[in-house]
Amino acid sequence: GINAEYGEKERECGHQCVGYDGKTRRRCREPCGECMAWVTKELICGHEQAVRCHEDPFTAYCKSPCDGRLACTHPCPGECGVCRRIQHGLVTCEQKCRRMVDRTLKCGHVVKMECHENVETKLCPKPCREIRLCGHTCSGTCGTCFQGSLHVECKQPCNRVLVCGHVCKFPCTSSCPPCREQCQNSCVHSNCKRPCGTKCVRCVEPCKWRCIHKRCNKRCGDPCDRTVCNESCVSKLKCGHPCLGLCGEECPPICRVCTPHHEAFEIFLGGEDEPDSRFIKLQECGHIFVAESLDYWIETKHSSSSSSSSSSLLIQLPECPRCRTPIRRTMRYFKYIKQNRADVEKVKQRIFEQHSKMMALLDTPK
Repeated sequence: GINAEYGEKERECGHQCVGYDGKTRRRCREPCGECMAWVTKELICGHEQAVRCHEDPFTAYCKSPCDGRLACTHPCPGECGVCRRIQHGLVTCEQKCRRMVDRTLKCGHVVKMECHENVETKLCPKPCREIRLCGHTCSGTCGTCFQGSLHVECKQPCNRVLVCGHVCKFPCTSSCPPCREQCQNSCVHSNCKRPCGTKCVRCVEPCKWRCIHKRCNKRCGDPCDRTVCNESCVSKLKCGHPCLGLCGEECPPICRVCTPHHEAFEIFLGGEDEPDSRFIKLQECGHIFVAESLDYWIETKHSSSSSSSSSSLLIQLPECPRCRTPIRRTMRYFKYIKQNRADVEKVKQRIFEQHSKMMALLDTPK
């Protein structure tokens, strides 16, 4: 029979009188409440959808895709319940059209953009790729660079060769900050241990550029007061043959008899095949050249740099013709080395002062 506590009542809709969970039976004395059974109904929009039995199809929210069209005539991408509004019997849609379409912007580029976007305010995403004054390719876009009239900040590594010879590792700017590498200046007495961007301490030891014919009477850090010695070296090599070097310079380890195939005897700057040629070994890299030919090559490079209109060439250490290593310690070329150091120190001091002033302005409270 029927349980007196729990009845088997049916609703008017035909569903059992159970709790909101759809399973728990209600007591006979309890009202059934709203029917929570799931049924399929046709909503006011015409779509069929699973809703609770008690829900009114005229007010139920429709989750079906909207079948309306936007002002641009593209299908609406939203849900029917969001987009459809009944206003005087007409269906209106309030979604933005996000379909990707091809449009021509005011800069002339054809780009893909969402249909609802305005071509008058859309920033062109095409890469700028214009070569800037710094030499780098612009990383901005046509829109962010205002069609090339005002480029975004260059964030490429600078990579410019500084006056000291090091490569700038800071981000690209119009003015490089002082170099932070270890200073490479040295002499026979000591090595500079300061950061390259700061002024070096001038060596006050007596200059050691001397031979039996000539002697420098200046301090090591001052310009020398003597000229080069072109007399032949009188020393003997380990093999017993005469040295092919010059007086006062390190004996080059070459011999026309014992090492006739050494690269120093290959034609390079000229004079290598002449029997009376004198050779010099560069202290920096060990390459050996005919002294007269290397003298002429360095003097020519120095003269062309001094007369050049390019400021990047005005201050330049002499270099090895083979490997481009800067010549810093070979005494025969102290004339160029010390002049370069003096010029570099002036530039470093000016850069350091300008950078200090700029940092002071940045630190000033506004």
